[in-house]
This record gives sequence, structure tokens and C-alpha cells, in this order.
Amino acid sequence: MTGESITVGLEIHTAALRGEFTAILATQAAFRLQNAQGDDVPQLVIVEMHDDRARTFALIQAIQTAASVTEVFLTASRMEPDMLLEALRAGVKEFIPQPVKREELEQALQRYQERYRQRTPRQSKQSKLINIIGSKGGVGTTTIAVNLALSLQRLHPQKSVVLVDLNPQLGDAALFLDLKPAHTFGDIAKHMLRLDTTFLLSTLSRHASGLSLLSSVQDIEELGLLTPESVEGTLELLQTHFDYIVLDSGHMLDDATVAALRLAPTLFLVSTLTLPVVRNTKRLLDIFTKLDIPADNINLIVNRHKSINREISLHDFENTLKKKVFWLVPNDYLVTLKAINTGQPVALMAKRARIAKNLRKLAATIATEEEEKFSLLSKFFGRNKEGA
Repeated sequence: MTGESITVGLEIHTAALRGEFTAILATQAAFRLQNAQGDDVPQLVIVEMHDDRARTFALIQAIQTAASVTEVFLTASRMEPDMLLEALRAGVKEFIPQPVKREELEQALQRYQERYRQRTPRQSKQSKLINIIGSKGGVGTTTIAVNLALSLQRLHPQKSVVLVDLNPQLGDAALFLDLKPAHTFGDIAKHMLRLDTTFLLSTLSRHASGLSLLSSVQDIEELGLLTPESVEGTLELLQTHFDYIVLDSGHMLDDATVAALRLAPTLFLVSTLTLPVVRNTKRLLDIFTKLDIPADNINLIVNRHKSINREISLHDFENTLKKKVFWLVPNDYLVTLKAINTGQPVALMAKRARIAKNLRKLAATIATEEEEKFSLLSKFFGRNKEGA
């Protein structure tokens, strides 16, 4: 093991118990507690069993999705056989009985150190941040964001994908996935001082597909809670844990969505071939220029595209905006509407539908671009290393 200390995060709600762990860990030279700001990623997290067992295991499962968090210890006042079995299945490596005995905890930490020495070092995430914003309400921004995120997850099940509903006016991503989140982005905004790995992951909901969701604020009282600082801090922390972060930014610009625009190297601007939407699209492109968003970062998506459009042609659209369209999503309105009403994403409900195939192809295109970039970087650094 190198001279670096191992960072430990404590997800312990009982003050006295937290004090016991803190006191013992303070005497362990090889370990250090996660800092108060929570901006360093722990390699080990010690979780206290909550009265709501399902809540505890949901948290453990969320932690396990983070590549940098390598192990979880579980502490509880009682260790029933069925609970131990469930913990093992969830990936828990050590059990710390209560009351906590220094010798038992030190032995568990020593065993962890042995595993840590033998572990192959993990590379940092090559995270891809994708921001999807609509040029007007009703253009299908959430449909594209949800199904793109789900398609990325299904395309690469071994990778981690999170959908962030950043819609400043009560987003619908949870509805599209038939999820009822216990926590929202509002919880993070209210408790920014608590923002660390375990707190962030505990706010995420998990879809059966493996996709994670950070839900938008759901109450009128929470509108306006999001700040540039809370958005930036959350997205930066998510980038240390997830391979793909897909943002549904709705269609309205405020300080929070502008902060996200500045962070995301890939921006998909969703439009349709109707006059009011084209006008708004042009306005947004002008605003992006004033915000110094690089033109190469902006990709136009035309949703509900028909081969023959009586109102505005694709040629006229591109000429008006002086920009080529990156992607055309076919008009599959009835299939999409049924999916929304049933809470089943098109990517799952109607896999053979044109829109489902189209968005799978978009996901594959994004993934292929990332693989090509990574391959080129690997070759470049490989040559540099050989020539050193």
C-alpha cells in the first residue's frame, strides 16, 4: 500500500455512535475521515442500519454504483441471519456489531487494508455530461432525455448512467419512468453543507433497468431553491461516479440551467419544424453565443420529423439558423403518448417502434464517439510514454 491514507465516509445517523467511530478512526494512521465539505471520494463507507431496513439497503445499493467507493461496512445493534444474508448479497464486506469494540473494528480495518493492497487500482471515470434543453415547451425534451439515458444504460449495462431532472418548473422525468422518488434535487439544495458521496447517492432513485434518477423539485415551495452553486457541486460530484450524466434542462433558462450549460461539453437543443419553435431556437442560439457556449458543443435535434413538412422544410430550417441539424427523431406521436400515459419509456414499451430504434442509434453514436476519443487519447499517451 502507498503512503496515501484511505478516506472513510460515515453514513451514521446516531450521534453517539458516530462519535465512537470517529474516535477510533482518529487513532488509525492508515485511515482518515472524509472532509467536512465531502469533496473527496471515500474508498470505504461505514453505514448504520436504519429502522427502515429497505432504506438502508437502497443506500448501500446506491453506494455500490459508484466506482470509486470500493467497500461498505455495516453496523447494527442486531444482526439477524436474514439481514446478514441480504447484506452479503448487497456487497457488504464487514459487519461491525454494536456496541462497537475497538479491537473488532481495528481487525476489520486490517482485513480491508489487505484487500486494498491486492486490489487493482481503478482509473478515474471518463465521464460524459450531456445536456438536453428544449427550444420551447412541448417539443419532447423529456421524452428524448429519458429514452436516451435508458438506451445508454441498456447499451452498456456494465456502465453507470444517471438522469438528472434539472427542469426548473416541476420536471416529469420520474413520471416517465413510473418512479416515486423519496428525495429530489431540492433536498440537495437545502442541505449543500451535507453534500458528499453518501448523501448524494442516497437522493437518487433507481429504475429497474439500472438507470439512476435525480428527480426535479416536486413542490411549489421548492421552486427557486436551485442555485448555480448547488447545480455545479452536484454535477461535479456525479461526474466522479457515473459514466454518463444526462440532463433534462426543460426549456427555460435561469441561473441554475445556465450553470449546467457552462459545464456540459455536449449540448442537445431540441426543436421541431414549426414557426414558433424555430423562432425560439434562433433566440436560444443567439443567447448561447452571448454566454460563450462554443458552437461546436451545440447539436440541433429535430423531433417529430416528417419526410414531408408542409410548414417549414429541413432545408429552410438549417438556412434560417445557419447550422446543420445533428439528429432527426421521427414523428411517432401515438407511441410516445401511450408510453407517457403508462409510465413506460418507449425504449422498453415499444422496442421496435421507429422512435425507440432511432434513440438507440443516437445512444450508440454517442457511445462510439466516446470510445473513439478514449482510444485516440490512449494511443497518444502511449506513444508519449514510450518516447519518454
